Amino acid sequence: DLGLVIRAPGEKLIGKHVRPYVGQAVRMSQQGLDRRRDVGRSDPSRGGVGTIVRVNANWTCDVKWHLTNQTREGYAAGSVSTGGKTRAFHLATISSDDILPSKGDSENQFQALNLESQRVKYPLPAEISRR
Repeated sequence: DLGLVIRAPGEKLIGKHVRPYVGQAVRMSQQGLDRRRDVGRSDPSRGGVGTIVRVNANWTCDVKWHLTNQTREGYAAGSVSTGGKTRAFHLATISSDDILPSKGDSENQFQALNLESQRVKYPLPAEISRR
């Protein structure tokens, strides 16, 4: 281990690129997923989004995962790994563009965005002069 933190392209790591805060939407970072896989542990997020519910003084965060409705403790956000050589960053930010609406919400959003159904029909000046 050379002390490098490898991240997926475009990944903003909690504790390295941005400060963690309660209420922040997060996902497991590639490093976090890789480290869990290496020790035979599953992905507690199940590929979903979570919310930070607590930022701890020991450079860790507690996260409530939305797909499982479970709160898990101690996700590394700059914690020094065993041996003190590298820092671990097991959470990454997500942008609001990455969040897709749930199936029920998508129909409502489509209707809200359907401007033709909401547009009031006013005659154009050219149409008035032709009358």
